[in-house]
Amino acid sequence: MEGVPLEGTILTGANLIRTDFTRANLRRANLSNADLRGANLEGANVTNATLRNADLTGTKLHHTAFNGADMAGGHRMSSVTGSIPALGH
Repeated sequence: MEGVPLEGTILTGANLIRTDFTRANLRRANLSNADLRGANLEGANVTNATLRNADLTGTKLHHTAFNGADMAGGHRMSSVTGSIPALGH
């Protein structure tokens, strides 16, 4: 799914384990309760997306844009590779 335009896609509760979202456009996508364990989001645009209660355990996040993303809830983030820049609200 590398570089795939998924802007505004509803992926609520989706099983996205180890999915490659490298450089994907996930702007305004709804990933609430999604299972993103081990996924690759390097260089992805997740601006203004909703990731409430998403499981980001082991997810690669280098150079991922999270501006305005809603990451509220009890999502898990252990073993995340990379860092999440300050979120603009």
